[in-house]
Amino acid sequence: MSFTHKIDEWMKEAETRPESAVTIVKLVTRRLRELTERNEELMTENIALQNGTRVEEYQKRIAHLEYQLDLLKRRFGADDSLLAELPATSIETSTLSLLIYQTMVRFGEPGLASAMSVLYMIVIGVIALLIDLAMRRLQRTLTPWRQS
Repeated sequence: MSFTHKIDEWMKEAETRPESAVTIVKLVTRRLRELTERNEELMTENIALQNGTRVEEYQKRIAHLEYQLDLLKRRFGADDSLLAELPATSIETSTLSLLIYQTMVRFGEPGLASAMSVLYMIVIGVIALLIDLAMRRLQRTLTPWRQS
């Protein structure tokens, strides 16, 4: 539905029910303000792109990321040919504990690895609790004469 079609509908609504005109004007005013704010944001972004300030900012970010990549290569003594030879291990074939280990060691994220391991322990605990409850219930149904 096009915007001009909506305007026609609103005009008909205001003609048939004049009391709804105030509500329609409020809705249109609110939408016009939102669009004006978004237009200002886009104009600012466009000016920044035309002036080259955004381009320079992105170039600085890229240079910083390349610098960090070089530092990591030097830290681990790897060059591009060695990185290309590394086997790509799929996450689907690795266990969760190995994924946590790789997060800590390979990617250098101790906080994330800690959070993952705590969550892993909670899930294992819940699974163990469910298995224990199921085993107790099964034991009670198999030996009805022993009440505990």
